[in-house]
Amino acid sequence: MNLFFVIDEHTDGENASTVRTRVDIIMDAIRNPNIPPPNNGEWVGGEIARQFWENAIHRVSPVVQTRFINEFQAYLNAVVDEAADRESRYIRNIEDYFKIRRNTIGAKPSFAICEMYMNIPEEVMRHPVIKKLRELAIDTIIIGNDLYSYNVEQARGDSAHNFVTIVMHEFKFDIQSAINWIVELHENRVTEFLQEYYNMQPLGSFESDVIAYCRGSANWVRANDSWSSEILRYDFNESLLIGTDFRKPKHTPARDMNILFVIDEHMAIADADTIKVVTDVICNPLF
Repeated sequence: MNLFFVIDEHTDGENASTVRTRVDIIMDAIRNPNIPPPNNGEWVGGEIARQFWENAIHRVSPVVQTRFINEFQAYLNAVVDEAADRESRYIRNIEDYFKIRRNTIGAKPSFAICEMYMNIPEEVMRHPVIKKLRELAIDTIIIGNDLYSYNVEQARGDSAHNFVTIVMHEFKFDIQSAINWIVELHENRVTEFLQEYYNMQPLGSFESDVIAYCRGSANWVRANDSWSSEILRYDFNESLLIGTDFRKPKHTPARDMNILFVIDEHMAIADADTIKVVTDVICNPLF
């Protein structure tokens, strides 16, 4: 999530050309994690990505490494497309929005966490049922995320890449009618996911891994709800927080409550040596 924060902060609001340059820097770092960055003032996001992946490849199976790189490239390409839409003030229809948003949401590379130690071959992942379950989980995450983020995005004039805006624009709905329609779609997607999951036929020797992967993608939906509310990224009132375990520490500013924000704010502008020190402390807390 730290890496996604950095990418969001340094691509939201930028033009497509700038975003493409930064995307290429990131992917060069991901594809060459053992090569230090050039000492020419290159955008630090590349070094953040390189250190993330250099650490991850020691814990992720080769099959998943390949899948992650491909999915991460698709995610970043879609971020460039989003920037182009933003430049041209283009509002997509629902079908086209889902096509791009299934990548810009970042769920596909994130799901790699669910299969870090697995070796599910690509032909199994392309099974129609697995693809359908993954797509349904991603759609549900998209809907939830866009509902959470809409108010903040519309307040800053950046809500064109949000499902609420898309539905309002396509059906000429007011905001409440759009939300009602979206909530019904969300429930339908959840119902369809559960039906597909419980009716899934045996998938041979990889069945246990596939089940774990599908359950992980479903858990990601619920985790996104908790994450979206607990980090206070979208300026929620405390009464709207989901779950019972979250407690706001006394005398602690909301912005400082989440370590992700602290890391993002400081590492996004730090030099490579500082990033290395911080990364070592986080990854090796006992040494």
